[in-house]
Amino acid sequence: MSEPTEPRQLRATPTDDLSGWLMADDPAGVDHPLTLSQEPPRSSRPLRLYLAAAIVLLIALSVALLAPKLFGSGDGTASVDDDFERVADSGLGELDDDTAWEPVTGTFAIEDGKAVVREANDKGPRTVTVIDIGATNGEIEATVGNATSGWGVVFRYANPFNYWYVQAAPEYGVLNVARMSGGQVQQIGATALAGLRPGTKVTVILTGANIEIEVDGTSVFTLTSDQLFGATRAGLIGLGDPEGASWDAFRATPNEENPGPNTIRLPGDATTTTATEGEGDEEEPAEDDGEPTTTSTDAPASTTTTTAG
Repeated sequence: MSEPTEPRQLRATPTDDLSGWLMADDPAGVDHPLTLSQEPPRSSRPLRLYLAAAIVLLIALSVALLAPKLFGSGDGTASVDDDFERVADSGLGELDDDTAWEPVTGTFAIEDGKAVVREANDKGPRTVTVIDIGATNGEIEATVGNATSGWGVVFRYANPFNYWYVQAAPEYGVLNVARMSGGQVQQIGATALAGLRPGTKVTVILTGANIEIEVDGTSVFTLTSDQLFGATRAGLIGLGDPEGASWDAFRATPNEENPGPNTIRLPGDATTTTATEGEGDEEEPAEDDGEPTTTSTDAPASTTTTTAG
């Protein structure tokens, strides 16, 4: 009769992999591999929920990015920073963010890093191109490349018959301020003396009915008028014979906290127009030669210089 054997001891070393098997002893000394019980299959429901949430987030981001282009301005304000350092197939073309210049009358082009009038409007004295910044309040800034009497800046542009503009009168060192109102040019006044040289920055600051014009950071003209309040486009204008005029850069910064209304106050709806430099009389559209002329107002003669639009 054989003597009983002691149970065999199993020892695991740190390198043993016991994740899938256990070893059991029987009295006969035979090792039996026993498989571990398998874990129950995990549900795929959490993964599906994560994927659904990711898809919803992607759709929301896409709508937020495309809404301003699909549905107009609203909260879709757009800063513009254009130094005209590109080749444009037509007009002033598009910026890097696909914001596009809109030709209105005549044709602008880019030459040697500057915006210029390639073909003046053959049906009138104004060549215009605009861009939508999605806000009626904000700052519009144009940098002079070469200021001739045809150099100008458009702001609060509603349509070809209704917009504001400033026009250079370099011989007199001023900017003339005017408004196209229902197809007629209304002369508003002229700024204080302001030298217009290459690199000069002309800025229009729009806050509600308050309009302020600065030249190189110095205020030269203020105006209170709610006409065309709500219009969100701005841009460049070449007046009369704009040959030689050029714009070195154009920047527009909308007031994102207070962009203004989505409706435009057109002529007939406005309530006030008061310029600190005096007001002009409405005139029929005429050639723009940039030369100031005295108008019949009660303001001092030195502050009532205007020009035909």
